[in-house]
Amino acid sequence: MFVEFIDYRQTMVLALFDFDGTLIRGDSLFGFCHFVVGSARFYLGILRVLPQLVLFKLGRISATAAKERYLTFFLAGKSVSDLQAKCQAYQVVLRGQEIPQAVAALKKHVQNGDTVAVVSASCSLWIKDWCISHDVPIVLATELNVVNGKVTGRLVNTNCQGPEKVRRILEQWDLQTFEKIVVYGDSRGDKEMLDLGQEAWLRGQRLRG
Repeated sequence: MFVEFIDYRQTMVLALFDFDGTLIRGDSLFGFCHFVVGSARFYLGILRVLPQLVLFKLGRISATAAKERYLTFFLAGKSVSDLQAKCQAYQVVLRGQEIPQAVAALKKHVQNGDTVAVVSASCSLWIKDWCISHDVPIVLATELNVVNGKVTGRLVNTNCQGPEKVRRILEQWDLQTFEKIVVYGDSRGDKEMLDLGQEAWLRGQRLRG
């Protein structure tokens, strides 16, 4: 997995990484909310939002709508400053969930001087500190709406998955300026982003390139 490192230092390379399931094990959306509210409220909350999660799985509501209902239950009304403190503490958890081969691939791109970004459906609130600590300043992710310093549970824009990942990427860069695009993902939500890459990796296995 991720063992065929190629030295791209003589080229202009864009390396795009999904976060959950690609760089870390599990889902940081569930993990962070559990970390913030504790086990008792978390499992009670899962029961409360389960109908919305089922509707999403059945295709009856959008991922954005399902995520907003989930986030509203767990995070609405909490101050951004308090959550940012929780995010810093949560980094210890994320470090323990890292997928070594994927993080090694990310570090190799950073060392080569490539343009590296994390593109994630998770919220930038709790993944950006991890990204910065790994020398990845560009995070294209779902953004939480904040009013008067408090999280509302709503999203600023569309949930960052599927075609929305590509839209964010194209908004950020003219891809023709890169000689090579390398993409790392783990799920159906990464398909459109993976299609951008001349080299693409899915769950640690090379798809092409």
